[in-house]
Amino acid sequence: FKGYTTYKVVMRQYCNVVLSDLEGDYNAIDNGTYGPYGVSIVPGSSTYTSATTGTFQLENLWDIGAPTLVTVKLDWADPANFSTSIADQAYLDAYDLWIRGDGGAGSFSSCDQTFTFKYTLYFKSTGDAYAEGQVTIINR
Repeated sequence: FKGYTTYKVVMRQYCNVVLSDLEGDYNAIDNGTYGPYGVSIVPGSSTYTSATTGTFQLENLWDIGAPTLVTVKLDWADPANFSTSIADQAYLDAYDLWIRGDGGAGSFSSCDQTFTFKYTLYFKSTGDAYAEGQVTIINR
């Protein structure tokens, strides 16, 4: 094959991030085995924090059977790597259960409206993990 050159072109679709378009109901699967169950990006909860970052409130992550809201940060500064992250925050405060991002950033597609979240649920008072290394994927 002397004289032949091969090129590999990878093309990705780019869709602008319009936070209000992402709000509404989704189906969720935890760790590839539990679900589907319903979650919601709470309408009216989305906020732009810069030209390429924002936050929203996610209702019912991990399907614990009690009302829960989790604040999720989105970052789309790198067009090839849209990411999600969850800051350390109360999850089910009455039970000392907190949530924090874990295992690196998650991801999202504004085109497909799919999200991956990586997190751990833990007891704030002791630091002991309740559910470590969780991965939840949501889509329409």
